[in-house]
Amino acid sequence: MRFDTFYEILRKNLSEKKLNLKIIGYVGHKKNYPIFSIINKLDKKRKTICILSGIHGDEIAPPIAMLSFIKKFNFDESNKFNLIFIPIANPIGFENKKRENYQNIDLNRRFSDKKLLFENKIIYNYLKKYKIYFFCAMHEDLDENEFYMYIFEKKKQNIYREIINLSKKHFKIKNGSVEGANGHLSENGLIRNLKVNDGSVEYRLFHEGSLFSMCTETPGKKKLSQRVKLNEKIIEKILKALNRKVV
Repeated sequence: MRFDTFYEILRKNLSEKKLNLKIIGYVGHKKNYPIFSIINKLDKKRKTICILSGIHGDEIAPPIAMLSFIKKFNFDESNKFNLIFIPIANPIGFENKKRENYQNIDLNRRFSDKKLLFENKIIYNYLKKYKIYFFCAMHEDLDENEFYMYIFEKKKQNIYREIINLSKKHFKIKNGSVEGANGHLSENGLIRNLKVNDGSVEYRLFHEGSLFSMCTETPGKKKLSQRVKLNEKIIEKILKALNRKVV
């Protein structure tokens, strides 16, 4: 799917729901591409959840899943919390089906730089205006046949294990060393509390105070339709958990 096609479909869906798409910044040289969010009505008394995808432009299932979910989702049901969706964090990468951004930078390794630039600066400066309570970055491991996720927690949190149990219905769960991920060890699908800063937004937000911070990795070697379906189910699981106060 082309970026412009994604953008127009989303705008049409939001118009039908009488919701606005908020552009938070632009990137590019010859052509400016917007980075945008979808957000419900803000209330300072409510906790804020953010779900982000498309940091790597070649990981296409999460943005497509988010588009599909937003089309069906009743935003009036999310009145217990502030909700932010950022479907495509790397629009030029998405357009070109490329992991890196238009300057060949892996954005997922640069959120802890002392001086943030480009997409990292736009996204981080936008999120820091809100006290993010629950953050989820949706990724794919294009070399994997099994599901796993990175989680950050000070004490055991049920929602992470619920997502693993959900994912078992769709894919095998990764145990052991994850190739291409610096040898990180997955235990029943969970890579917990990285000791070394990997530059990811989930690492930074957790260490700046987010109580929940996670990164899902759907197996890129499996069918796109299966990956999209699971990503939709994960978004649904997170929102239902917050609504029923599991977390």
